[in-house]
Amino acid sequence: MGTFKGVVEDGDDLDPMTTDDVSTLSHIQALLGAIASGQEPGEQIVLLSQLNLIERASGPITMLKLAFSASPRLLLKQADGPIKGRVIVLSEREEVGELILSVKGGRADTLEFAWWTDVPPTSLPARDELIIS
Repeated sequence: MGTFKGVVEDGDDLDPMTTDDVSTLSHIQALLGAIASGQEPGEQIVLLSQLNLIERASGPITMLKLAFSASPRLLLKQADGPIKGRVIVLSEREEVGELILSVKGGRADTLEFAWWTDVPPTSLPARDELIIS
């Protein structure tokens, strides 16, 4: 899996973290760009316009809260909650979880990495480990 790592304690809890590291934010933006590719064209444009404004992500890698450097000028039209579509995460060709982007007030708000295995993930997936539908 990708480069954004959390610390695992006792095998099942991830330490909260905050990152404003450029390479880590680029990784998160790439994942959000992949999620955007599965959206309707209008919503895709809005979501892509918001990506460049993300300046920080905080929390465990399984539930990252996104923070913006400025208020996005374009807002998503969908109601608060998970964005439409599915983003399945693969590891060694097996489905191991999914990424869920939630919207609040028309803005990308949280990126959840829900896992379907016994052990929580220790890093975000790479773009080539995603199936967008």
